[in-house]
Amino acid sequence: MRAWMMAMVVGLLPLASLAQPPPTPGPAPAAATGAAPDAAERTRSPAQQAQQDRMRSCNAEATARAVPAETRRAFMSECLAGRMPAAAAAPAAPPTQQDRMRTCNAEAGTRNLAGEPRRVFMRDCLSGSASPAPTRATAPPNNAATFPTEAAARTACAEDTVVWGNSESRVFHLQGSRFYGKTQNSAYLCRGPAEMAGYRAAR
Repeated sequence: MRAWMMAMVVGLLPLASLAQPPPTPGPAPAAATGAAPDAAERTRSPAQQAQQDRMRSCNAEATARAVPAETRRAFMSECLAGRMPAAAAAPAAPPTQQDRMRTCNAEAGTRNLAGEPRRVFMRDCLSGSASPAPTRATAPPNNAATFPTEAAARTACAEDTVVWGNSESRVFHLQGSRFYGKTQNSAYLCRGPAEMAGYRAAR
């Protein structure tokens, strides 16, 4: 009897193992749950990358310009479209005292000033009240500007009278006179500078 029961138990063991339900799958490994994004999300196109770069650049520019909130949207729209308004030019820095000193010294050298005249000029120049440098038409005495043609003289003399002057006799002739444009050792001059240089009108 006992042997018969043992045989029954041994025969039922394989059937019991088949009747057990399959094991329930456990949670997926951590690596499996964090599925990798697909290629479209992982890699941006060059156009998308350029747009994001432009967005960052425009945001930085708006911040640098301190664009107010009420106009920031319009600014960003213009910037992203490539029509960003030009930045306001920074005001030029006023000249320093050293810059003014260098400029005045150079001007005094150009005018060949020395001694008291130079001191007076430098004082006026540094205070901003120096007179302008003499032009070619108002050259220093005994060194009046001359011109090879009447047309050149008229351009340089502007509203002054053009005369024909002899550099040796220091006599000048007016237009319409008998020797105008004809005497030797002569040239066209502006009347004002010529008189300052010692020229006199022909009698």
